[in-house]
Amino acid sequence: INTEHKIASFGVKEKEARNLKVIKLKLDEGIKNIIEDSNTYVKIIIDEQGHLLGASCYSKKADEIINMLYYFSEMGLKIDELKSFCPSSPSYIEDLIGQLN
Repeated sequence: INTEHKIASFGVKEKEARNLKVIKLKLDEGIKNIIEDSNTYVKIIIDEQGHLLGASCYSKKADEIINMLYYFSEMGLKIDELKSFCPSSPSYIEDLIGQLN
C-alpha cells in the first residue's frame, strides 16, 4: 500500500527500549516540511553513550530520513556528532538536526 505519508523504521523500537533514551521530534516547523506541507514525526533510540540503535519515522519522506539515520548508525556516530553534520538545504535531515541543537 502506497500512502502520501510513509512509515519507516530500523533497529530497536520504542516498546523494546528499556533503559534506553527515546528522543521524540516533531519537525513541522522545519523549512522542508513547510515547503512540502508535510507532517513529520521521528523517534530516535539511543544508548547511554549516545549511539543510534533505532529510529521510526512518519513523513512524506520517511524512507529518506530513516535511510540517513541508518547510515549514521552503521557509521557508529553518536547523536551529538550529528549536530556537526552539514546536510544539503533545505532537507528533512537539516530539519531533524536543527531540532537536536
